Amino acid sequence: MYRLFGTIPPNFDLGLSTGAERFSADSVDVTAKLTIGPKGKKIEVTDLQLSLELDDINLELECLFPRNGACCPKKYLKSCNSILTKTVLRFINRDGKNFVKEFQPEISAKIGVILKDYFNKAIASVESQYLIE
Repeated sequence: MYRLFGTIPPNFDLGLSTGAERFSADSVDVTAKLTIGPKGKKIEVTDLQLSLELDDINLELECLFPRNGACCPKKYLKSCNSILTKTVLRFINRDGKNFVKEFQPEISAKIGVILKDYFNKAIASVESQYLIE
């Protein structure tokens, strides 16, 4: 599920869009730099720096730009504004590499929270004496 809201210049309110998403990418390289620290006798990830690089993306967002909070099921990707939806997705998908580069901090922040939780669960039983002096 995705959630999109905000405005674009000059003052066009995008409203709130939520719905199913499909995402695929080619040649994805993710580099994660973890900082670990003690948590009692165990360890935890205290910081995670994430870098994401890819060659190409294909993103589809259903129900982008609904009308009065409702999707339009018979239109392109259930969007009530098919032209705007196609334009936005074409912009993202046409040059995914630069799109990801431009929005790297936001993407890394969202993915980083998930990965940090995952790594903490994976190392939850490791005792700090084996990794931290």
